[in-house]
Amino acid sequence: MVKKQKKEPTSSDILDAINNIATGVDKRFDKIEERLDNIEEDIVEMKEDIRQIKLEIKSVWGKLEEIEKRLERLEKTTKEDTDTLSIDVLNLRKKVEFLEGEIKELQLVNAK
Repeated sequence: MVKKQKKEPTSSDILDAINNIATGVDKRFDKIEERLDNIEEDIVEMKEDIRQIKLEIKSVWGKLEEIEKRLERLEKTTKEDTDTLSIDVLNLRKKVEFLEGEIKELQLVNAK
């Protein structure tokens, strides 16, 4: 059996191998860079979406505060109206009681 001797790689072979490895690494880095670019674009879009959502939330809060103010004014007006009506009802009740008393007196006078 004849034993084949391994051929020692030449400097050119070694440089070619290193170059092939470097090319492969470069391709992987290019893909990573492309993915990072896509991620950066997504982040920029998400930031804009978040900014828009914040603006919408701020608008909704503003409308809610205005509704609360209107409700408070309405409650105050309703209470004032109710208080006024209560006073009017009490005054009318007093007048009716007075008039009923007057009628009874007149009936008594006329009955004699």
